Amino acid sequence: MRGTMPCWYELSLKGRSGQAGLYLRIHSDFVNQYGEVSTSAPIVENLRSDFGFSEVSGILRGDFGFERSLRYFGTANGFLEHAIPIPRVRKRTGKRCPRCKGTGKRREFNNDKCFACDDGWEVCYDWQEVFAVSATLSLLFILLEFPDRETISVMPQLLTVTTTTSKEAHGGELRGNYSRKLVSYLESRGPGPIPEMITAMRTAWEQVEGEIPSSDGYYFQAYTQGENGQLNIMCPGHGVGICPDINSIGRGRGYRFSSHNVDNPMQQLTLLASLAALHDLARAAGY
Repeated sequence: MRGTMPCWYELSLKGRSGQAGLYLRIHSDFVNQYGEVSTSAPIVENLRSDFGFSEVSGILRGDFGFERSLRYFGTANGFLEHAIPIPRVRKRTGKRCPRCKGTGKRREFNNDKCFACDDGWEVCYDWQEVFAVSATLSLLFILLEFPDRETISVMPQLLTVTTTTSKEAHGGELRGNYSRKLVSYLESRGPGPIPEMITAMRTAWEQVEGEIPSSDGYYFQAYTQGENGQLNIMCPGHGVGICPDINSIGRGRGYRFSSHNVDNPMQQLTLLASLAALHDLARAAGY
């Protein structure tokens, strides 16, 4: 994305109704070009088989994807809008925690909060719903990656992203491109943190995981450094984040980015929320 193309989709934290969340908007020109997504395509059948999804919808003018995960909110200003849910993954089982006997405290650690439960209630990680969201986005981003024709949008495409979804290590990786326009915005900020991106990640993580321990604050970072708008993003995990492809960076152009150590959809959606926040900042600044 070294040049400027009319926008064909965008990630945003702002719905047309004004409600906060994570949204994907696709230009109607693109939808009219492709029509429905074939639910018998090999990639669809493989994902459905791998994760045991019960249904899939390929109709973009409606609730879309595996388990109809993306909720359709209609069309406004030439864009179809879908809400991307961020499901709770860490859930209570309804049983008392066997580690702390339901007290919520660990006596061997000076009655500190028990790390294995939720206020004395045993917890588990339920991945099915969030995998449906991730697989739906992976399918859709593949379709959106290379449009055959330009839209009539007067706004430029600011960034593109593709994702993976699997149960293996690195099963939630992301890659994509920041456009020349977006890099110009990052350059205009100068080096330093981007608080809105950090807030977006913390909000998304709280939705999937619950309360964030104060010690985890360090793991939410988004900042530019050096010249040419070099952006680094980090979220909880072992070296989890998004970094620039240094070989693609140059003055007056966009550059590629990729993730590292993104193992699951929790981390993936958290990083997508940061990119949506970045998109909104650049749009608000007139890019």
